[in-house]
Amino acid sequence: MNNPSPSLFETSAPETRRAAPLDAAVLSSIRNLNPSGYPALLERLVKAYLSYSTDAIGALQAALAASDQETLGKAAHSLKSSSGNLGATQLAALCKELEMIGRGQSDADPAPLLDATTREHRAVCEALQIELAKVSG
Repeated sequence: MNNPSPSLFETSAPETRRAAPLDAAVLSSIRNLNPSGYPALLERLVKAYLSYSTDAIGALQAALAASDQETLGKAAHSLKSSSGNLGATQLAALCKELEMIGRGQSDADPAPLLDATTREHRAVCEALQIELAKVSG
């Protein structure tokens, strides 16, 4: 029997590129809704999202702690939609997975998925803060 090459057993994963937390094309589309160039719309949307999404992450965490699948699914659905609208596509995809669990359409363990969602949410919020500084600054 041939032994696999030692490289197959290496424990360190190759460095992978992480996708940007925000889709620049979506942000550009939002900017284009304001033909005068006045950034008020994007600024309002970002500020509202930053406030709302932090509460939504808290609701997801509370639902998981209470084993409340219905609330988990509803909170994930709402965060998925608002995240997608601002171009946070990876966060929206994670929320979709949580929504599926909440609706009983997946048997996946929600805890690690919520951890990944929380990390991605932080990255999205940091990127949105940068966008906010550009339009406010």
